Formats: sequence, C-alpha cells, structure tokens
Amino acid sequence: MRQDLQSVLRFWWRSVRDDVCVRAAQRGLDHLAERMDGPDPRRPDAHRADPPPGAGLRELPALPFPARICTVRSVTSQNVVIFRGNSYELPVDLRGALVEVCWRLDEPYLSIATAGGAGIARYTLAPPEAGLVVAPKGTDMALERPRPAVPQDSTLCRTGSAPRPLSPAAQAEADDLRGRNLRAATSPQD
Repeated sequence: MRQDLQSVLRFWWRSVRDDVCVRAAQRGLDHLAERMDGPDPRRPDAHRADPPPGAGLRELPALPFPARICTVRSVTSQNVVIFRGNSYELPVDLRGALVEVCWRLDEPYLSIATAGGAGIARYTLAPPEAGLVVAPKGTDMALERPRPAVPQDSTLCRTGSAPRPLSPAAQAEADDLRGRNLRAATSPQD
C-alpha cells in the first residue's frame, strides 16, 4: 500500500509542469488526495454508503459467559483466605493448608474446597477490593481429615484464662537458674 502511494506521488510530481504556481500545484495535489480517499469507481459497491460502526454485531448477552475462575491459595495464620481484596474466614483446622477458591462469573457466591476437592464452605461474594472479612453463614463444612479427637480426661487450654501456677519441679528449676545467674553476676571476673 505504501509503495503504491509513493509511486502515485512520484507520477504526480513528474506530471506537474514547471510553470505551475504553488497554489495550483497544491490544488492539484488536494484533488488527487480526494480521488484516492473516495470510493473506487471500479468496484461495484463503490457508491454504497459505509455501514455504521458496530453494524452486523450481535447484542451482548444479558448474563456473562459461565466461566470459572479457580485459584489455589494458602490459608493464613489468621484462618482466612484472601481473594480479590477480601478475606474469607475458614476453620482453625485448615491453618496453613492449601485450598482452591472458585468463582463462577454468573454466580453471586464463592466456593472454597480443599486440595483434595472436598467442599469447605460457600460465601456470598464481597465487592472486589472492598477489604471485607466474610464469615460463613452456616457451620456445614466437609473437611478432608476429621478433627483430632480430644481424650475425655485431658484438660483443654482455655484462651483468655489466667496462667496456671508452676509445678513444684518447675519452681525448683527456676530457683536453681536464678541462683546460677546471681552467682555469675556477683563473682569476680578474670
């Protein structure tokens, strides 16, 4: 195309007479440009008007294509999975585990499954980049491995409770360490 244009311009400049003034030469060049930009008289559809932009295209569908966005995420130490700028809470048993987060574009919720494919929870999708923490509405969760059984005779650690006193053996060891540190601090240095 560019080579055709260059050959046309070379031909035009050769056809200009030496005695033509600058304005007449410019009018001739403008006339040539109009003819080149206009319809080609050799084409049968040359005099037909151009279709409006977007003509012949179908209307956009009402719903998005049902594609799925799936990604593997790691559960943080705060028991959340971060997806699209929001945090989704998970059970404590999954801390540090890899989970698969899936979102189907035409659905208003988000599904989280274990690496083995067991469904953990389904959440209402939060607006992107909102910085929200979304908690599950129900407690129905299928875990890949059962929770460890706690023996009936064991005492559970209660969060928020006061610390328990030291056992006599621990107290004796602490006193012994304090005595050693005291002796080391008061002994003459070499």
